Amino acid sequence: MRKGKGRQPAEALVHFYWDKQEQRYFIRVPKQIVSGVSVDALLDDEELMTSDRYIHYADLHSHNRMPAVFSKTDDHDERATRVYMVVGRLDRYFPEITVRISNGGRFLEIAPEQVLEMPR
Repeated sequence: MRKGKGRQPAEALVHFYWDKQEQRYFIRVPKQIVSGVSVDALLDDEELMTSDRYIHYADLHSHNRMPAVFSKTDDHDERATRVYMVVGRLDRYFPEITVRISNGGRFLEIAPEQVLEMPR
């Protein structure tokens, strides 16, 4: 959380993929430009973006100390059909997480347990 300029809180982004050939999920952290209120991914992984082998299943981004609430910017950016997750309050022992499904920019909030295995 403290990787921003001057060790200030910054956002970060992680992509989740499904490998159809190996039948497994994996994550990729794209190169990104981050600030305390935004993250811009530099999408340069051509194989993942063009191959029929991989499904870009979900995105997770952080809101550092802020609440795990999707912003207007998130609503604008998260138009692809996939699962989107935001994690906030990372300065607390129990951070917050909010999850939704986007179908072409139409959103349905769901329980995190529907797409994530929660720790015991």
